[in-house]
Amino acid sequence: MASKDDFLRAVEELLRQRGGQGVPMCNLPDAVGLPTPAGSKLKSLLLSRPGMFKLVKDGATTFVQLLPGKKGKAVDQPIASSASSSRNLVANPKSNPPPSNSRDPARRNVATETPMEAEHSLSERIAWMGDLPRATATAASWNEAAGPVECEALRTLFQPEKPCAYEPPRTTLYRKTLHAAGEALLQPSEPPGASPTPQVAETERALLGHVVDADATTGPTTSASAEEVYVNLSDPFCLVTVGVQGAGKSHSVGCMLEACLLRLPPISYVRQPMAALVCHFDQSDASCCEAIGLGRPSRQLSDHFGSLPAPHLSRDKMLVLCSPTFYQQRKRYYGELCEVRPLLLRWGRLKAKQIKTLMRLDEASQQLYAAVMLDELRRYQREELLPAYEDFIASFKRTVSSTQSGPLQQRFQLLSSFIHEAECNVELRSVGADLADVMGAGKMVVVDLTDQMMSPADANGVFHVLLDTFRGKHMEGAGKLVLFDEAHRYMGLDGAQSDQLANAITDCARVMRHEGLRLLISTQSPKALPEELLELTSVLIAHRYQSRDWHEYLARKLPLPKDSFEDIRGLASGEALVYSAKPGGNSSKPSPDVIRVQVRKRMTTDLGASLSNRDASPQDPTTDDDGNKIQSESPRTANEGATTVVSGAG
Repeated sequence: MASKDDFLRAVEELLRQRGGQGVPMCNLPDAVGLPTPAGSKLKSLLLSRPGMFKLVKDGATTFVQLLPGKKGKAVDQPIASSASSSRNLVANPKSNPPPSNSRDPARRNVATETPMEAEHSLSERIAWMGDLPRATATAASWNEAAGPVECEALRTLFQPEKPCAYEPPRTTLYRKTLHAAGEALLQPSEPPGASPTPQVAETERALLGHVVDADATTGPTTSASAEEVYVNLSDPFCLVTVGVQGAGKSHSVGCMLEACLLRLPPISYVRQPMAALVCHFDQSDASCCEAIGLGRPSRQLSDHFGSLPAPHLSRDKMLVLCSPTFYQQRKRYYGELCEVRPLLLRWGRLKAKQIKTLMRLDEASQQLYAAVMLDELRRYQREELLPAYEDFIASFKRTVSSTQSGPLQQRFQLLSSFIHEAECNVELRSVGADLADVMGAGKMVVVDLTDQMMSPADANGVFHVLLDTFRGKHMEGAGKLVLFDEAHRYMGLDGAQSDQLANAITDCARVMRHEGLRLLISTQSPKALPEELLELTSVLIAHRYQSRDWHEYLARKLPLPKDSFEDIRGLASGEALVYSAKPGGNSSKPSPDVIRVQVRKRMTTDLGASLSNRDASPQDPTTDDDGNKIQSESPRTANEGATTVVSGAG
């Protein structure tokens, strides 16, 4: 496949041959014989080479010109002509970027005078999306100055764009017959005589598994010619996986994490690995977050690659943030497998709503101290002023009576345990980390709140704050993925409809397209999720379960077949019924909404493999025979040389 540099060199050579004459940007793909994304992506690609190209506008057309011998960023400027020099209606925000902190005065911690993290202004968000007019002409001035040429150019500007020949269909699941030679995956037919292009072959997608043929005489089978099932990675999605323990739920989650973080054609085609946040909670100190297995390739894949490095996340691309009160224990448990740091939130970055969430303040509470604190937080929000943390604590203690001091102290203890500036965290400040400081493209941050002293409700509030931070962080050129692992442990405790974290996830599902966010939710009980979240689900992966109550809850919001409950009860480990809100297929007939799929094997180590009696041992389940902190890949069936019977425990 042609690389970015190959494309830029081809553009440069073309412009040199034209002797300095510009080439319309819309004509570049055909002119150089290479496919490329259109519009803003192409523009960003050219602007990434300062001193080489410049973009000039003439009416509604943007021309690309060579800029030899000059240094500095390429700029988008209008062509100076008598027709357009007096009416520059479009300007590039990159040439006049908005200030990094557009608020005046800046939000500050009053006591320490340290600037709080600047929020991105609307101008900055629009600038990332494309051209932002620096100034607009009034209707009267345009009507007076516009001639026939200008009016026609404006009319052309608002005409619908022609569909791109290489644009993938906006479906959530792709289907393709395995080993179909020369077949372009779900792409429209190319012009006669055209050779297959790398762009078609590298549609951003990931293999989920293969369709299981349900035969009444021989039973469900998966053959070498089985149809492949892919998940669309280009568009944001909300994927929910349910099932009992041992059915393959965690295995499917691991496959999706691999798809978004690792590139391995033909299994996973992801151009830019995403930024991933994994939320994990358990009250057993003998458990680990199974996503850490992405740090080691599977034994099967390592044997296949031989001396070549098999795909996996390097140690610098994985980070575990844990409860500060359980830091030493988690650090010893994970060992050298990954870096472990205590989660310490910067006080100056917290919003009033986040402080309210961490302290678990309820608007309906009848406690006097709760009403006082809520009023004070509203004042902070209105004035955009936040006192130093010690002053914040002292001010509340002065305003409440002695009878209210006990419950208030409990709220402050929970808040203080996660605040960087709190006195109890002095010794951890040098190693602590805030989520906003460690996020990055291609990096997986695991927030493991395993702590015997932390309640599920406390974990719920911390995850709520971290989700708010994660979704508000802009990732240039990379998507974002957040996984809520074993969500039933900390969601839906008082009813799914009243759970604040569940409601926040539902809100994310509504606007995920605007935030470039992909949601991945794993739960044993679907009743831990709000009904509205199920209505917004893009893909449901239903592994085996026996509860008819669970099935009826899902069927009320998702169009599952009438006989699907018996099918789900009969699923083997690793199999799932997969529902897609927007299914796609190669045939002219519409694809079924629900298909039976055998989930693919893992690329990396499966730390969720079930242990049978014959291989159970007293050693740590995350260590091998030599005591190393790792667990080997466990195939699905015993006839593949398995040391375990089933892989992919839920």
